[in-house]
Amino acid sequence: PREDDMEAIQNVTAVLSGSDDWTRGNATALASDLLTLVSGGSLMTWQVLVHWCGRRPGGVAAVPRATALTGSWFVRVLAHFHIAAMHYYSLLPEHIGAVFGFPSWARFGSCWVPFFFMLSGFVAYLADGRQGDSANIPGLANLLGRRLAKYYPAFALSIVITVGTPVCRVFIADHLGQFFLTLFLVQSWVRPFERVLMNGPSWYLSNLVAFSLAAPFWSKQVRLTSSPVLLLSWLWITSCMFPFTIRALNFQPLLGDGLASFVSFSPWCNWPCFLSGMVLARVFGDFADSWRGLLPFKIGASVAFACLALLFLVLDVDTQAFEQWLRCAWLPPVFACLITALAAGEDKVFQLLGLLPCAEWLAGCAWCLYILHVPLFLAFHPWVSRHLGLDQPEVLALLASVAA
Repeated sequence: PREDDMEAIQNVTAVLSGSDDWTRGNATALASDLLTLVSGGSLMTWQVLVHWCGRRPGGVAAVPRATALTGSWFVRVLAHFHIAAMHYYSLLPEHIGAVFGFPSWARFGSCWVPFFFMLSGFVAYLADGRQGDSANIPGLANLLGRRLAKYYPAFALSIVITVGTPVCRVFIADHLGQFFLTLFLVQSWVRPFERVLMNGPSWYLSNLVAFSLAAPFWSKQVRLTSSPVLLLSWLWITSCMFPFTIRALNFQPLLGDGLASFVSFSPWCNWPCFLSGMVLARVFGDFADSWRGLLPFKIGASVAFACLALLFLVLDVDTQAFEQWLRCAWLPPVFACLITALAAGEDKVFQLLGLLPCAEWLAGCAWCLYILHVPLFLAFHPWVSRHLGLDQPEVLALLASVAA
C-alpha cells in the first residue's frame, strides 16, 4: 500500500473530512479488509489452540443425550417478531416514520442474530455427533442437501414474491449479478453485503449454508479437544475483537457507510458465534449430568430471557458502535446461558410452554415470518396504496404481510 494509505488507516477522520485520493467508500472497504484480516488471524489461532490443547483422554467426547430444547419455540417466535418489527420500522417512508417514530426497543432486533447462529451451532454439534463423521465429500453433499431441503423452499417463495414486485424488478434489472448471488445464497461473501430489495434477511441463510459445510470439520475438532472451556473463551474474545478494532482504529464514522453491514452480515464476523454454539454443546455434554438439579438450570432460561427483554426495553442508545459492542461482546454470554438452560429442560416456565400443542406450528410460522416479511411488505405496500386508495397504507400493508 502507498504511504498515504497507511496514514488513512491510522486516521480515518482525516479521510472522512475529505482528501484528494480517498472517499468514504474505499475507506470503508479498507476498514472491512482489516476486520477480515483480524477474523482470518483468529481462525488461524483457533487451529493453533486446537493443536496446542491436544486430544481428549479417551478419544472422542460422548454426545449429550437427546434434548428437545424445551420451550425454545417461544424464544424463537419472539425473536423473529422482534427482528421483523425492526425491519418494518426501518422500511417506513420518511414522512410516515416521522409520525410513528422508531422505538428504541425495535432497533435492537438485529441483536438476536448471534443467538440464532449460536443455537444453530449447538444443534449442528448434536446432530453431527449422532450421525457419525460426515467430514467427507458424500457426507457434505448429504448435509448440504438436508439443509437446502429444510430452508430453501421458503427462501425460493421469497424470491418469487420479490420478482413479482415492480420496484424489485427494476432493481434486479440493474443489478442482475447481485440477484444471482442472492439466488445461490453466496451474497454475503461479496460487497455490498445487504440489499433489502432482494430480501435482506436471506443473508442469514448465506452464512448458515457456509457454516453447515464447515460444521463436520469443526465438530470433529471440538469432540477431540481436551480444553473446550478454553476454546469457548477464545471464541468470545474473538467476537469482542471486532468492535474493539473499530474503536481502536477510530472506524466508528464508517459504520453508517457500510462497515456496520459488514460486521453484521459477513461470514467473517459471524463464524465465532456459530462455532461457539458447537463448543457450548460439548461443554454441556461434559458437565450437564453433574449440573442437573442445580438452581441455575431450574430458573436459568427464565432469568436469561427476562434479562434480555428488560435490556431491550430499557436501553435507549441509538448508536451503531454501541450496537456492535452489544451484539459481539455483551450478549453472547447471556445467549449461552439461555441455550444451555433450555437444553437442560428443567426450567418450569419453559416446560409449561413446551407443552402447548401449537408450539412447533408457531415456530414454523416464525421462521416464515423472518424469511418472508420484507418481500411481503414491499409487495403489499403499493398494492394497498393503489387498490384501496390510502394515502398512508403502511399499517394495513404491515398487517397484511404479517398475516400472509
